[in-house]
Amino acid sequence: MRGSVACYPPVWGIDTPEGPVEGAAREAALRTVLSTEAIATSLGASALIYGDKTAALCDPYYPKHARLNADEAATVIAWRRFALRCRDLFLEGEDTSWYEIGDENGAVAVETTAPVRPEPVGGALFARVVHAEGRVSVGVLDLTGSRDGRWSEPTARPSVSSVRIRVLVDHPDTWRADGAVLGADGDRFVPLPAREVAHRQGRALEVEIPW
Repeated sequence: MRGSVACYPPVWGIDTPEGPVEGAAREAALRTVLSTEAIATSLGASALIYGDKTAALCDPYYPKHARLNADEAATVIAWRRFALRCRDLFLEGEDTSWYEIGDENGAVAVETTAPVRPEPVGGALFARVVHAEGRVSVGVLDLTGSRDGRWSEPTARPSVSSVRIRVLVDHPDTWRADGAVLGADGDRFVPLPAREVAHRQGRALEVEIPW
């Protein structure tokens, strides 16, 4: 997927009699909005969610928006910059997510305490795999805090604490592993300790990513 996707998550409660959500409910609403954009960028697209005056759109009709405070805006910017830093890794190459994730014979395995799915569904870890020349990109997004994966529902804090990724490679000694985790190491890619492990079809490199 390429291009821009217009998204208007109604989770802020703009149209409810009580008015916009506040407090803990507002924090949960922001997680829904951030996850929505993260899913779009994981698929190689740009998401149109935010407008001018530091606002998050809730409806195609612009006056229906949620004004973000300074802390919320800073969080949005951090997620946005991280997403753009990673997105190009998934634009070129062959997307093998659907026939590798969950397949014991797949060249790439992603393991954690939650179900791992090649599509963004609530209650799971969304994993995407793209093979390109000289590179295998694996992206994971924790959606365990989302009960049904709906834009209109708040998202709780996720439950995954670490993810183990295993990649079949031809010559393990000639490969290296780099990874980036939002909120760690300045949100930048850093080398990851990788160990060589057995694989049904040869040898693989395995890394563990702390959350």
